[in-house]
Amino acid sequence: MAILLTNDQVCDLLSMEALIEAMETAYGELAAGRGIYRVRSDMIAQMETPDEIFALKSMDGVVPRFGVGTIRINSDTLRYVRDGDRLRRDRVPSDDDGRYNGFVLVFSTRTGAVEMIYPDGAQSKRVASITALGLRHVGKKTRGRVALIGTGVQARAQIEAANAVMEIERVRVYSTNAERREKFAGVMAQRFGLDIRAAASPEEAVAEADVVLSATNSRNHTIFAKWLRPGMHVSCINMFELEPEVVKTADVVGTHIRECDPVFIKTAGMGILPEEPGAGFQNLAEETGFAEIPTIGDFISGAAQGRTSDDQITCMVNSVGSGYQFAVLGHVLLTAARERGVGQEIPSEWFTATPER
Repeated sequence: MAILLTNDQVCDLLSMEALIEAMETAYGELAAGRGIYRVRSDMIAQMETPDEIFALKSMDGVVPRFGVGTIRINSDTLRYVRDGDRLRRDRVPSDDDGRYNGFVLVFSTRTGAVEMIYPDGAQSKRVASITALGLRHVGKKTRGRVALIGTGVQARAQIEAANAVMEIERVRVYSTNAERREKFAGVMAQRFGLDIRAAASPEEAVAEADVVLSATNSRNHTIFAKWLRPGMHVSCINMFELEPEVVKTADVVGTHIRECDPVFIKTAGMGILPEEPGAGFQNLAEETGFAEIPTIGDFISGAAQGRTSDDQITCMVNSVGSGYQFAVLGHVLLTAARERGVGQEIPSEWFTATPER
């Protein structure tokens, strides 16, 4: 029997601490060549509504040590929104409750059978777990003051992940919407019992910060080299957020994978998307020699060395989505669901077929 989870069950089952530990093990396996993945593939079609596109996205990965392989599928309407000289990409909800269309299939590497299906509601925790590994292995930060750029769901997970691997002395958070950042700071302070306050500017947020985390949907830079100080660790959730000079200035840089871009497959007449090389937004890889940057697996395995001095500037780059992370997430959820008896059982035969007669 396969297990079908609801989004609420995914949220209840998933522990950030368990996810970070599983990611650490899995990326060590990847560095040893015992894991495989495919980067995100985006099939893009123009919609009738101006500035909106349809995106069918997929990615997959296999972690033999965990006995799982997964494929993640998302069906999205995307909208590019311009605010002055800034550009962001928004996912358009499929209903008034703010839901999106996406799910993950988890297969057994031993039998080939579908073992679980879960909705893609843990996206932010998956991304944030990589931030945590960067703090632990690249920046080697166990204590300090945090600056956070962004106040969305990804930003919430960044606080949770950082709090799981380091002692946070305080958080100063900034986003372009003053009302939203004040509300975010209040809610997060109560949730985590931390000193979390809104900052009136990004410069105010990063002043005296030991760790700078950016978690936005901006297609413009949100972290700049002029902000860097000795001993600082910086991290992003997409490559657009980092000014290339940040990576070039940092003493130690890591990434989760060396690929920088999804595979784009587009209908005719689409032109160049803001995410694509050549659009003028994403030039980090070209300017920094990104293909030579060590991966988090290299740091975990000892092939690369993280911070060795309190004065070093360190940087963790979350480049592009990888199906490998969804395999790890699937393993954590499947283990927890079985232990707690959570989820609806459905016949595995529903997903099998016989040769045509």
